[in-house]
Amino acid sequence: MKKILLYIIILQCAFVRYAGAQVFDGYYNDANGKTGAALKSALAKVINPHTQLEYPEVWGAIEKLDVRGDGKMLDRYSNTTNFVPVSDRAGNYSGEGDVYNREHSFPKSWFHDGYPMYTDLVHMIASDGFVNGMRSNHPFGETNGDSYKSNNGYSKLGSCTTEGYSGTVFEPADEWKGDFARIYFYMVTSYEDQIAGWDSDMLDKKSYPGLSTWALKMLLRWAKNDPVSEVEKKRNNGVEEEQGNRNPFVDFEGLEQFIWGQFRDSIPDLNNYKSVYALIEGDGSENVPDSPGGDTPGGDTPGGGDNPGGDVTGAIFSETFDNCNGTGGNDGSWSGGIADGKFVTTGSWSTTKEYGANQCARFGTSSAAGSATTPSITVTSDNTYILTFRAGAWSSSGENTTLNLSLSGGVFEGSNEETTVTLEKGAFKSYTFNITATSPVLRITFASGGTKNSRFFLDDVILKSSTTGIGNVNRAVEGPSARRVDRTSSLRDTHYDLMGRKVDKTMKGIHIYQGKKVLKR
Repeated sequence: MKKILLYIIILQCAFVRYAGAQVFDGYYNDANGKTGAALKSALAKVINPHTQLEYPEVWGAIEKLDVRGDGKMLDRYSNTTNFVPVSDRAGNYSGEGDVYNREHSFPKSWFHDGYPMYTDLVHMIASDGFVNGMRSNHPFGETNGDSYKSNNGYSKLGSCTTEGYSGTVFEPADEWKGDFARIYFYMVTSYEDQIAGWDSDMLDKKSYPGLSTWALKMLLRWAKNDPVSEVEKKRNNGVEEEQGNRNPFVDFEGLEQFIWGQFRDSIPDLNNYKSVYALIEGDGSENVPDSPGGDTPGGDTPGGGDNPGGDVTGAIFSETFDNCNGTGGNDGSWSGGIADGKFVTTGSWSTTKEYGANQCARFGTSSAAGSATTPSITVTSDNTYILTFRAGAWSSSGENTTLNLSLSGGVFEGSNEETTVTLEKGAFKSYTFNITATSPVLRITFASGGTKNSRFFLDDVILKSSTTGIGNVNRAVEGPSARRVDRTSSLRDTHYDLMGRKVDKTMKGIHIYQGKKVLKR
């Protein structure tokens, strides 16, 4: 049986923004306390906007960022080149080793030469012109190189051997696979709101997961097998100097596991972060979000199983609204085409002022509030659950953007039965909450924040059991790591929070006590 792991902070890490200089100084504060799709969206806001370079400026930038110790250009596509900066810049070439160019490692045709992606230095590298030409705009993948191999078989082009895809792919050398994986994680995070209009077999045209299933599994594997290097860290510092933003997947090794991988139901502490690679079972690519899977962890399958509206891997309840009619909402059009009448779903939802839309539902009108209460969900008292959903407000000016959430049979963090979120107009965003059950039956209510002009769209309501130490926490945070919490008398009365830190046993909230979760009121 697969063990349920508790992400334990055992080391204080100081991450340097500039070599030997200051730490992050709160750069990532707005992304802390989140996981999964919500963490991805929060990071997108942190790293955007950045200073947009003009295309000629890229030459000078990569000639700072991609220089070897001997002063020659660092080439990630060939291991036989010795390019001199500036003098060996792109020109005519007939074979490997002639010139280097500015390579869009995330091909520019995928985003239709759009800015700021076109000059984003995170994915722009120096590379051999001939090998780059052979790569063209093919996806990254794994291949036997039946179409082309660079000198020494360093890079390869051919039919994909990666499970889930059979097209032509370009495979970089093993020493750069993790680097490219983290570049791709950055690209689908930074530009998550634009992916729907991009074209590549590596993408799923959704803000989350962003990557197609086969590509995501492969890149997670690449990232774990080729961890962050000093070359990447130095380049990340240089990119910040040039365009003012950073790649969080370089700063926090293994962060992708909290967004797409095995830890996407756990919340990382970005102020006290330690790589999770040592805790990952397998290569971390198992059970990634399905594609297409909406904007919540797990993906969905409309109408299946015992869950109203669809099944989501690992969920005890899910409603995807995939059987709704209409054209407004999920397709990005917030006005017109909303179907009259109640959305069609299974289960005992209690709703008011509800309307079907395109694979989502809308609640409320210009003159009346709307609400939606889930059917009764069977849970275990005192256990912790993770609620995720997507929501957006009507785009008209003057529209109320507050969404009220309330619980029957449970409490949010802080022991509150109610909470509110501020929605974005005309755009879906993902939200995540931790809930502790106080009875065996839980119901969740979503309600308009005003009596009128407070219409909201709702999609992908998912409730999952928390994987953070449910009944199987067996390691103490302090003292010998092999001690069993429930068998060591000196540790038996110690209380921990969900990040594995000692806390006062009188403090309110969710505690880990003797290997179990308890709620202190």
